[in-house]
Amino acid sequence: MFHVPKELKALKIMHGNVNWKIQKERRKFLNQVYFLIGNWKGPFPNLRHIFSTEEIESLLIESLKNLKAEILIEFLINTGYEDEPVHDARGKPQLRRTTPLHYAAKRETRYNVINELFKIYNKFDVNYTDETGLSHFHVACMTGCEYAVEKFLEFGIDPNFRSNSKSPLQIALSEKHQHIVRLLIKRGADPNSADADGLTHLHIICKEPGNYDLARIFFEICDEVNKTVPVNAQDKFGNTPLLFALQFMGYQEQEMTKMLLRRGANLNLVNKNGLMTFHIICQKEWAYTLVKFIDNHHPPLQVNARDQFGNTPLHIALNHHCTKLARLLLKRGADPNLTNAKGLTALQIICTKNCDSYDVMKLFEINKKAKRPIQVNKQDSFGNTALHFALHQRNNKMVVRLLLEKGANPNLANAEGSTALHYRSTPETVRVGLRFS
Repeated sequence: MFHVPKELKALKIMHGNVNWKIQKERRKFLNQVYFLIGNWKGPFPNLRHIFSTEEIESLLIESLKNLKAEILIEFLINTGYEDEPVHDARGKPQLRRTTPLHYAAKRETRYNVINELFKIYNKFDVNYTDETGLSHFHVACMTGCEYAVEKFLEFGIDPNFRSNSKSPLQIALSEKHQHIVRLLIKRGADPNSADADGLTHLHIICKEPGNYDLARIFFEICDEVNKTVPVNAQDKFGNTPLLFALQFMGYQEQEMTKMLLRRGANLNLVNKNGLMTFHIICQKEWAYTLVKFIDNHHPPLQVNARDQFGNTPLHIALNHHCTKLARLLLKRGADPNLTNAKGLTALQIICTKNCDSYDVMKLFEINKKAKRPIQVNKQDSFGNTALHFALHQRNNKMVVRLLLEKGANPNLANAEGSTALHYRSTPETVRVGLRFS
């Protein structure tokens, strides 16, 4: 007489007592199954003799809601359970289907769990897609399951097949799966395609910090397949990959910037907000180190180009206390007398900071050599001169003296009728001012 293991008997009895429409009963049954699996000693059963496909998937989804999904998945794999395609009336597989794989991906389940599910959902000649457009192929790219991606490609899936406007390559790049990126490009994925927002794959890489190695490998792979990457591609807002990379301050972004420049990135491109890439660079502490590099790898910089606020690179460098860079810009031809939307010149910006006389002196020296005299009495939108700002900020008397020696007029009044000497100052700076008035 054929012996039925006690574990199998218990499983059949428990299965017969479940009302699958009631979640509470499903959860209770699942906990019983966990206990049974942990004590299973007999041969593994054919679960299709006990459960329907819908019941198995119901248990899988329930198990994915807690941290014990691996127990059930491993048991299913050990029993040899594999998903079988559901066919329509014409005998063709129904591709519009939501499976536990979709559910796991959307719950941000651990990738190793999802990759184990591909041992159950292992029919790679069908690519199930849920109601949102997410497919099994995209899930494989998202989780870095190289085996599944390779199998899908072997069965002829389009490597550029999009899900929710995202390409498989875009998904793999977002998750930093270098091996999947390489595999997809080698098998025909277009590295230069853009999504509905105009974002190319290089944009995707540069939008996240710490992606220098990923970008380097991306370029290397594209070189291997003779694909030229459009480094100056602009999204619908006019942003380039370099503009995205410059959002971040780390060492990798410095290296990324150099690599993009070597590849032909244009620093003079402007986005729809009037922001030029070079303006962003001038905000960085490490911008000075890039200038010689830029000189060797880039067409002449537009050192007097203005952003949407009328600021030139010189204005921006001074506003971010990058005085070393500011001096270099002046040597490259930056005009210190240009005003921004507030009417501020470079000299006025220096004097709004608690600067020392050295900064002011260097500004005058550089422009004297370039035969570009500084207009020391230029007034901003409110009528303030550099001297107004210097005294208002209680800058040291050497700055005040230097401005006066260069021709600053202490008797010029601003829009409120105040001269520079009306501003708060020390008795010493007042005496200095009176001496030159």
